[in-house]
Amino acid sequence: MRTGPIVGEAAFVTEDVGRLELGSVGAERVHVLQGRVVRPGDEIELLLGDGIWLRGRYDWSRIEARWPGLRVELGGPWESQPKDAWRPAAVMALHPDAILRWRR
Repeated sequence: MRTGPIVGEAAFVTEDVGRLELGSVGAERVHVLQGRVVRPGDEIELLLGDGIWLRGRYDWSRIEARWPGLRVELGGPWESQPKDAWRPAAVMALHPDAILRWRR
């Protein structure tokens, strides 16, 4: 188990985290995280400052010149609606150096 400083003085286990890497499955361009292909809608977590993890869903337009995104559901009165109902979300671009992991 390796640890290393990433945010300020904080250290964390690095073997269960990674960065998105652009790869191919046949002719299809895909992002890979920790050796697994990431598909739109897959739940992943993004490391924020102070060691905080933000959960969201991977999103990508498949345009290589654009960064993939993390779609995060917003809270509000719609939370009492059924899970499959429409819910507003925010999408943030994932910088190539973003530290990510699969949802725990």
